[in-house]
Amino acid sequence: MHRSGMIVSFMLWCRSYLIALTLIAVLALSFWEVLINGTGPMPQHPTVGHVVPRNTTDLQWSMGTRKEPIRLLISIDDPDFTNPFMDRTVKRKSINLPNLEPGRTYYWKLVQGDSDSPISRFHVSSTALRFE
Repeated sequence: MHRSGMIVSFMLWCRSYLIALTLIAVLALSFWEVLINGTGPMPQHPTVGHVVPRNTTDLQWSMGTRKEPIRLLISIDDPDFTNPFMDRTVKRKSINLPNLEPGRTYYWKLVQGDSDSPISRFHVSSTALRFE
């Protein structure tokens, strides 16, 4: 009789804390995945959908924790990157893009090893100003 009371109490305790225990388990799995696989580079600026008012901008990204080289791919009006405008290996966290074409949408992503970052995009205003 005493043992069945402990089981019922344990089941009630588990039910009360099920959400908290699930969140802790998900956090632990995420932490473990980052420790094992590391994190890849991630686009940061300009944010997705940003409209650039000038014909120049800086792209910025986080480097991640992996050791492989990072490739930067940029395409104009082509989210599939079939004919990239730029494909180069980068060692820093930013790059300046001068002479952007007004009215065009630029897509960019970072590739490290066999994984791609999310695709980011920005649009250059059709009334973009040229500052020299």
